[in-house]
Order: sequence, then C-alpha cells, then structure tokens
Amino acid sequence: MNKEISGILLNKNAWPIEQLSCVRTFHKQLYEWLDLPYEKYMAGAISKGRWQEDIFLPNGKAISPFSAGMCILEYKRTAVFVQGIYAAIHDALKKYSHRPIRILYAGTGPFAPLALLQTPYFSADEIQFTFLDVHEESLLYLQKLLQLHELEDYAETYIKGDATMFNPKNYPELEKKEKYDIIITEVMQRALEKEPQVAVTINLCKFLKPDGFFIPELVKVSLAYLIRGNDYIDEKNNTLIRKESWQGKTTLLRLGHRNLPDTNTRGKIRLGEIIVPDYYNKEMEPYLLTDITVYKENQLTKNDCSLNIPSPLRYDIQAGSKLEIIYKLDNVPGIAFEKILSTLE
Repeated sequence: MNKEISGILLNKNAWPIEQLSCVRTFHKQLYEWLDLPYEKYMAGAISKGRWQEDIFLPNGKAISPFSAGMCILEYKRTAVFVQGIYAAIHDALKKYSHRPIRILYAGTGPFAPLALLQTPYFSADEIQFTFLDVHEESLLYLQKLLQLHELEDYAETYIKGDATMFNPKNYPELEKKEKYDIIITEVMQRALEKEPQVAVTINLCKFLKPDGFFIPELVKVSLAYLIRGNDYIDEKNNTLIRKESWQGKTTLLRLGHRNLPDTNTRGKIRLGEIIVPDYYNKEMEPYLLTDITVYKENQLTKNDCSLNIPSPLRYDIQAGSKLEIIYKLDNVPGIAFEKILSTLE
C-alpha cells in the first residue's frame, strides 16, 4: 500500500488541495486495482447491479458499495478519520501488552479505507481486523484488494451481516476470542438520520473491552437557530461572503461508548424536553448541527464534510413551545418530535 497517500492524509499541516488531490488519486487507483470501469461509473453510465444497490434494514439504510466508496472523496472526512484511528491504534499499542490489537471494522464498504491506510504504519503482527459488512459484494472486493497487495494477514476474518445484530458468539472463529480493543464504525449521515449509526453503536459497544477505544468517540447532534444577514461580494478577492450567525445551540443527543442512550422504550430513545427561546421568530431558521469527535483532538464540525452540513428542522415550532424530543430507532432513523406542549400547560 502506498505510504505517500497515507502520509499526506496523516499530515495535519497538509494543504487542503493536496489532500483533495490525494483522495481523488487513491479513489481512482482502487477502481483500477479491482478492474472496475472508473470513468463509466463516475459518469453514471453504469447504473444497475449490486454495486449500486442500497439495502434497507430494520434500523436504517446500508448504502451501496458504490456510494460507500464515494465517501473517500470527502478529503477532510477521510483525513480526520485516518488521523484519529492512527492515534487510537498508537495509544492501544502503548496501553495493551498483547499483540495483535484486535479491531472490529463495521461497515467497511468495498475498500475499507480506514484500515487500508493504516497498513503502511502498523504490521499485521500489531493489528488485526474483523471486517464486517452487510453487502456481500463489498466483502468480495475487499478480499480481492487485500490479496492483490499481499495484506491478507491483516484480516482476522470477514463477516457478512447486519452490524446492529452482530454477535461474535454466532461465529466459530470468533466465539472464544476476547472482546475487541478497538471498534470502528462510520455508517451515518448528518444529524444521525437514515443510516444505522445509533443502533450499530448500541449493539457493538457490548463487544468492546471496558477500557477499549470506539471510533468515533462521540457524535453530538444539537439544535440551533440560523439568522441570515446580507451576503456581499468581497471585490478584492472576488468571493462571496455570507453574513450569518447562530443562536441558542442546545445539545439533543450525545452518542458514544461512554454516552449510550437509554433504549428501554422499544423503538424510541427519549432525549428529554427543551423550550424554544422566547426570542425565536420566523426570521430565524432552526437546524440540526452535527459535531463529531473521531478521537481526541481529531474532530469534524459544521460544514467540514457532508456529515456536518446543517440539517433543516422539518417541523413547525413557536417561541416558548416545549418540545419533547425522541430518536426513532426504525427503518428510517432520526430525531423527531413526539409532541409539543405549551409552556402554560
């Protein structure tokens, strides 16, 4: 595996354009290595087959192998996750005396980039991966990719299955093994909607050592109110300057192995109640904001990538309203409002 690509993505001082060029090159190389027609897929000339089929699960959508692979092209997202995982592996190697460090990677897609990009820095004697994905197509291509680069020794095993229902006891090769030192799962969209990150996290945490490392460490969804100003053109630099401010940011959900939500209510996670500020008016736009701590200082925040684009609140609210907020654990997961109560009640 090309150490130069990993090095650029691990370099926190690299120029954004350098990292963008790097992920584009890497993405194209992956297709070429697997004898996939890159230009035709990118042009949309091939639109059928399992490579481009989403799977709709009881706890959310598992995006297609094609779409999963496209995530690599979000350079900051890829770089920050690669940096965070590198730091977590480094800390795990210092913390634990045993070798190898066991890592569960759930939702690999066809390329498992968050694992692949670590291999120039850690040997197969140091780290071993259980690769878990619900798409058989993804695992077949991943196996081919590892074989091509003589990286098979990094794979403890490959598991086809729904990560929300994964249990090592169901697999003879895993049932007698200890819990995982590190778990990686990135199966989400902004505001933790549509994909099963919440359900996957709740399930997989049971198989993490009590002092283990979970990636991402924390995902936080908040409600905030956007106030737009008058945009203007900076004539000197010929750029559009957006005038906006955010008010009333309130955390609704914190998801991580140390912040598992209460799931006693079947199909719902009750997140509590908030009161819409009295100063709220129709000129203000309510949004859900997503902040991600991959590991320690490696973080993604507003507009860093598609996971952090503010999500407009599709619910009519009024100043002074009391909102009871839930997270739906169903086939279309996400934050919702079960009821609105007047503060006078």
